[in-house]
Amino acid sequence: QYSNPDAFEFLSDGVNQERVNDYLAQIGRALCFSVDRKAIFCGYRDQATPEAKTAIRAHFYKTVNHLEPLINFLMVSIITGDTGRPVNTGDVIVESSLLSAIENSAANTKLLEKLARGALVNSKASEPRAMLKSVMNRLKEMGYFITIGHSDLKYRATGKWSALYDTMAFIKEHESAAFGEVGETQESLL
Repeated sequence: QYSNPDAFEFLSDGVNQERVNDYLAQIGRALCFSVDRKAIFCGYRDQATPEAKTAIRAHFYKTVNHLEPLINFLMVSIITGDTGRPVNTGDVIVESSLLSAIENSAANTKLLEKLARGALVNSKASEPRAMLKSVMNRLKEMGYFITIGHSDLKYRATGKWSALYDTMAFIKEHESAAFGEVGETQESLL
């Protein structure tokens, strides 16, 4: 809805969905929507095929490996935000406001440092402003945010957050099977 509004509007129309699904069926794919219907993505029509199982498993493990840093970012957004909730699709993050809230708390600065220096971002920055910029740039590269306005100081959360929340709900629902592979750190965060 935010990263590609024209495509989202087109695919929100039932007639267009049907036409696109008919086309995608030729390659074994189908349109999928996040639970909150704020994100549309392409998925496998038949998830039982070996190709689909392999691709889904790879995507799942990639997401699981990124869970801890993403949850750390969500914790920063809860602690420092005005709403008292984690970032959601469509939310606007203003870098200066986030930085101000982080710098006013040693615990928040430590959390930012952990996030920035972790494997997902791998920043060598030592100042909170540079660390936050590294984190936001990495999340933008991964598709979780787009910049709005004419500077890189305001970000809008994309539907990728909706897809992440759906994945987290799936993991929570199936945690006995999933956490044998995920580890205690991610389990405790969920």
